[in-house]
Amino acid sequence: MEYLLSQSVKLHPRAKFEKEVQIDTTVQEKNITFPTDAKLARKVIDNCIKIAESIKQRQTYNRVSKQLLREAYFGHHPKRRKNAKMARKKLRTLGKRVLRELERKMPENVLEKYNIEFEKFKKVFAQERSTKDKIYSLHEPKRLA
Repeated sequence: MEYLLSQSVKLHPRAKFEKEVQIDTTVQEKNITFPTDAKLARKVIDNCIKIAESIKQRQTYNRVSKQLLREAYFGHHPKRRKNAKMARKKLRTLGKRVLRELERKMPENVLEKYNIEFEKFKKVFAQERSTKDKIYSLHEPKRLA
């Protein structure tokens, strides 16, 4: 508490002379998931579907990805381990497929607009457990857990 108070006083020197000082130390958790998580792959698929509203896709995989995400839960249970692993792998495959299709079918001028997002999506699908500089969330890719 003393450290927090000293840092607050450094930021606000006039607080030294106040009779009472109020400090708000509210901490809010980030919405960050494990980097190779199925939820991250599902978010990439959802973002690709939003981007591709005007493009005729072969298949959006919206319902399939929702079901696969459910199957990927609780993969540590012995009876569900194999199915969960296959569901996670299939989600990554579908995400890569949707991403490649978007890159193929989008016009060049629109593709340049989403170039940064597509690079981020590719990095999400390329990362593994031992990869350095992982993307933990799509809304804050540079933030660490």
